[in-house]
Amino acid sequence: MTRQVWLPERVKKVDEVGRNILIRGCMPLAGDPWHFAYDEISASARVALGAYDLVDISLIDCVGERYMLQPEMNAFGLEAPGERYWPPYEQKGYDPKVGNQAALRTEDGIIPATFYWWPIEGLPEGGDASVFLESPGWNLSGLVDLVWYLVSAPAARPKAVYVHCTLGADRTGALHTSYLVRRGKSLDDAIREADSSTPAGAPNEDYRRLRAAYAQSKSF
Repeated sequence: MTRQVWLPERVKKVDEVGRNILIRGCMPLAGDPWHFAYDEISASARVALGAYDLVDISLIDCVGERYMLQPEMNAFGLEAPGERYWPPYEQKGYDPKVGNQAALRTEDGIIPATFYWWPIEGLPEGGDASVFLESPGWNLSGLVDLVWYLVSAPAARPKAVYVHCTLGADRTGALHTSYLVRRGKSLDDAIREADSSTPAGAPNEDYRRLRAAYAQSKSF
Protein backbone atom coordinates (compact mmCIF):
# COMPACT_ATOMS: atom_id res chain seq x y z
CA MET A 1 0.00 0.00 0.00
CA THR A 2 1.30 3.48 -0.93
CA ARG A 3 2.21 5.73 1.98
CA GLN A 4 0.04 8.87 2.28
CA VAL A 5 2.03 12.05 1.67
CA TRP A 6 -0.51 14.42 0.12
CA LEU A 7 -1.60 17.09 2.62
CA PRO A 8 -3.94 19.46 0.76
CA GLU A 9 -4.37 21.85 3.68
CA ARG A 10 -0.65 22.67 3.48
CA VAL A 11 -0.85 23.83 -0.14
CA LYS A 12 -1.44 27.54 -0.66
CA LYS A 13 -0.75 30.33 -3.11
CA VAL A 14 1.50 32.69 -1.13
CA ASP A 15 2.51 35.37 -3.64
CA GLU A 16 1.59 36.84 -6.99
CA VAL A 17 3.94 39.04 -9.01
CA GLY A 18 2.49 40.34 -12.23
CA ARG A 19 0.99 37.27 -13.88
CA ASN A 20 3.18 34.76 -12.02
CA ILE A 21 2.32 33.00 -8.76
CA LEU A 22 4.20 31.20 -5.99
CA ILE A 23 2.65 28.17 -4.29
CA ARG A 24 4.11 26.48 -1.21
CA GLY A 25 3.16 22.93 -0.44
CA CYS A 26 3.96 19.36 0.46
CA MET A 27 5.13 16.37 -1.56
CA PRO A 28 3.04 16.44 -4.77
CA LEU A 29 2.19 12.73 -4.82
CA ALA A 30 -1.39 11.59 -4.36
CA GLY A 31 -3.52 8.50 -4.83
CA ASP A 32 -2.69 4.80 -4.69
CA PRO A 33 -0.53 4.19 -6.61
CA TRP A 34 0.97 7.67 -6.56
CA HIS A 35 0.51 10.14 -9.37
CA PHE A 36 1.79 13.72 -9.63
CA ALA A 37 -0.84 15.81 -7.83
CA TYR A 38 -1.47 18.32 -10.62
CA ASP A 39 -5.24 18.57 -10.23
CA GLU A 40 -4.90 18.40 -6.45
CA ILE A 41 -2.48 21.35 -6.39
CA SER A 42 -4.85 23.31 -8.59
CA ALA A 43 -7.78 22.62 -6.26
CA SER A 44 -5.91 23.19 -3.00
CA ALA A 45 -4.23 26.43 -4.14
CA ARG A 46 -7.48 27.56 -5.81
CA VAL A 47 -5.80 28.34 -9.10
CA ALA A 48 -6.37 27.03 -12.61
CA LEU A 49 -2.94 25.52 -13.23
CA GLY A 50 -3.78 24.99 -16.88
CA ALA A 51 -3.40 28.75 -17.39
CA TYR A 52 0.22 28.65 -16.20
CA ASP A 53 3.52 27.02 -17.07
CA LEU A 54 4.25 24.83 -14.06
CA VAL A 55 7.65 24.97 -12.35
CA ASP A 56 8.20 22.34 -9.66
CA ILE A 57 11.05 22.90 -7.15
CA SER A 58 11.74 19.87 -4.96
CA LEU A 59 13.70 20.42 -1.73
CA ILE A 60 13.92 16.77 -0.66
CA ASP A 61 16.99 14.50 -0.60
CA CYS A 62 17.94 11.38 -2.53
CA VAL A 63 18.74 9.24 0.52
CA GLY A 64 15.94 8.73 3.05
CA GLU A 65 13.43 10.46 0.77
CA ARG A 66 14.45 8.84 -2.50
CA TYR A 67 11.33 6.65 -2.42
CA MET A 68 9.37 9.89 -3.01
CA LEU A 69 11.89 11.71 -5.21
CA GLN A 70 11.89 8.80 -7.66
CA PRO A 71 8.15 8.86 -8.53
CA GLU A 72 8.16 12.67 -8.56
CA MET A 73 10.99 12.79 -11.08
CA ASN A 74 9.53 9.85 -13.02
CA ALA A 75 6.42 11.97 -13.60
CA PHE A 76 8.71 14.38 -15.46
CA GLY A 77 10.40 11.56 -17.38
CA LEU A 78 13.53 11.93 -15.25
CA GLU A 79 15.57 9.45 -13.24
CA ALA A 80 16.26 10.23 -9.58
CA PRO A 81 19.90 9.96 -8.49
CA GLY A 82 20.86 7.09 -6.20
CA GLU A 83 21.90 7.40 -2.56
CA ARG A 84 25.60 7.45 -3.49
CA TYR A 85 24.98 10.76 -5.28
CA TRP A 86 24.63 12.48 -1.90
CA PRO A 87 25.69 15.22 -1.30
CA PRO A 88 24.81 16.46 -4.79
CA TYR A 89 26.99 19.58 -4.70
CA GLU A 90 30.07 17.34 -4.70
CA GLN A 91 28.97 15.58 -7.89
CA LYS A 92 30.29 16.52 -11.29
CA GLY A 93 27.71 18.27 -13.43
CA TYR A 94 25.21 19.01 -10.64
CA ASP A 95 23.80 22.50 -11.06
CA PRO A 96 20.53 23.18 -9.22
CA LYS A 97 20.13 26.49 -11.05
CA VAL A 98 19.47 24.66 -14.31
CA GLY A 99 15.90 23.50 -14.65
CA ASN A 100 14.94 20.32 -16.48
CA GLN A 101 12.51 21.10 -19.28
CA ALA A 102 10.27 18.06 -19.30
CA ALA A 103 6.93 16.55 -20.26
CA LEU A 104 4.93 16.10 -17.06
CA ARG A 105 2.57 13.14 -17.00
CA THR A 106 -0.70 14.02 -15.29
CA GLU A 107 -3.91 12.02 -15.01
CA ASP A 108 -5.34 14.15 -17.80
CA GLY A 109 -2.39 13.87 -20.19
CA ILE A 110 1.10 15.22 -20.80
CA ILE A 111 1.97 18.89 -20.38
CA PRO A 112 5.24 20.85 -20.68
CA ALA A 113 6.74 21.75 -17.29
CA THR A 114 10.06 22.46 -15.59
CA PHE A 115 11.63 20.56 -12.69
CA TYR A 116 14.35 21.81 -10.31
CA TRP A 117 16.00 19.67 -7.64
CA TRP A 118 17.48 21.83 -4.87
CA PRO A 119 17.71 19.97 -1.53
CA ILE A 120 18.45 22.02 1.59
CA GLU A 121 18.97 21.21 5.26
CA GLY A 122 18.62 23.16 8.47
CA LEU A 123 21.43 25.02 10.18
CA PRO A 124 22.65 22.88 13.10
CA GLU A 125 23.45 24.60 16.38
CA GLY A 126 26.92 26.08 16.10
CA GLY A 127 26.99 25.38 12.35
CA ASP A 128 28.69 27.65 9.83
CA ALA A 129 25.90 29.64 8.20
CA SER A 130 28.02 30.39 5.13
CA VAL A 131 28.04 26.71 4.21
CA PHE A 132 24.27 26.56 4.10
CA LEU A 133 23.56 30.05 2.82
CA GLU A 134 26.12 30.50 0.08
CA SER A 135 28.46 27.65 -0.89
CA PRO A 136 29.05 24.88 -1.34
CA GLY A 137 26.35 23.37 0.89
CA TRP A 138 22.70 23.68 0.07
CA ASN A 139 22.89 27.36 -0.84
CA LEU A 140 19.66 28.74 0.58
CA SER A 141 20.59 32.19 -0.73
CA GLY A 142 20.83 30.87 -4.28
CA LEU A 143 17.54 29.04 -3.90
CA VAL A 144 15.75 32.19 -2.73
CA ASP A 145 17.24 34.13 -5.65
CA LEU A 146 16.06 31.45 -8.08
CA VAL A 147 12.52 31.46 -6.71
CA TRP A 148 12.40 35.25 -6.80
CA TYR A 149 13.67 35.29 -10.38
CA LEU A 150 11.13 32.72 -11.54
CA VAL A 151 8.25 34.55 -9.89
CA SER A 152 9.27 38.07 -10.92
CA ALA A 153 10.60 37.59 -14.46
CA PRO A 154 8.14 38.39 -17.27
CA ALA A 155 7.35 35.51 -19.61
CA ALA A 156 5.18 34.78 -22.62
CA ARG A 157 2.95 32.66 -20.40
CA PRO A 158 2.49 33.15 -16.67
CA LYS A 159 4.32 30.74 -14.38
CA ALA A 160 3.07 28.82 -11.35
CA VAL A 161 6.10 28.04 -9.17
CA TYR A 162 5.42 25.17 -6.75
CA VAL A 163 8.01 24.80 -3.97
CA HIS A 164 7.82 21.87 -1.60
CA CYS A 165 9.58 19.52 0.80
CA THR A 166 7.89 16.42 2.23
CA LEU A 167 5.43 17.86 4.74
CA GLY A 168 5.52 21.51 3.70
CA ALA A 169 6.78 22.57 7.11
CA ASP A 170 10.51 22.86 7.84
CA ARG A 171 12.35 23.34 4.54
CA THR A 172 9.38 24.90 2.79
CA GLY A 173 8.71 27.16 5.77
CA ALA A 174 12.32 28.33 5.91
CA LEU A 175 12.27 29.04 2.18
CA HIS A 176 8.96 30.90 2.43
CA THR A 177 10.22 33.10 5.27
CA SER A 178 13.49 33.83 3.48
CA TYR A 179 11.65 34.61 0.25
CA LEU A 180 9.52 37.18 2.09
CA VAL A 181 12.70 38.74 3.51
CA ARG A 182 14.00 38.88 -0.08
CA ARG A 183 10.75 40.65 -0.97
CA GLY A 184 11.59 43.35 1.58
CA LYS A 185 9.75 42.28 4.74
CA SER A 186 11.38 42.36 8.16
CA LEU A 187 12.29 38.98 9.60
CA ASP A 188 9.58 39.27 12.28
CA ASP A 189 6.89 40.11 9.72
CA ALA A 190 8.11 37.37 7.39
CA ILE A 191 8.01 34.81 10.20
CA ARG A 192 4.48 35.79 11.20
CA GLU A 193 3.23 35.58 7.62
CA ALA A 194 4.99 32.34 6.69
CA ASP A 195 4.24 30.50 9.94
CA SER A 196 0.53 31.34 9.78
CA SER A 197 0.05 30.75 6.06
CA THR A 198 -0.75 27.03 6.42
CA PRO A 199 -1.43 24.58 9.28
CA ALA A 200 2.19 23.40 8.94
CA GLY A 201 3.14 26.14 11.43
CA ALA A 202 6.71 27.10 12.30
CA PRO A 203 9.74 25.12 11.09
CA ASN A 204 11.85 23.19 13.58
CA GLU A 205 14.74 24.88 15.40
CA ASP A 206 17.41 24.06 12.78
CA TYR A 207 15.34 25.73 10.06
CA ARG A 208 14.45 28.67 12.29
CA ARG A 209 18.18 29.23 12.70
CA LEU A 210 18.64 28.90 8.96
CA ARG A 211 16.07 31.55 8.07
CA ALA A 212 17.40 33.88 10.77
CA ALA A 213 20.91 33.47 9.38
CA TYR A 214 19.60 34.29 5.91
CA ALA A 215 17.89 37.46 7.12
CA GLN A 216 21.01 38.53 9.00
CA SER A 217 23.15 38.04 5.90
CA LYS A 218 20.98 40.10 3.59
CA SER A 219 20.24 43.77 3.19
CA PHE A 220 17.78 44.71 0.45
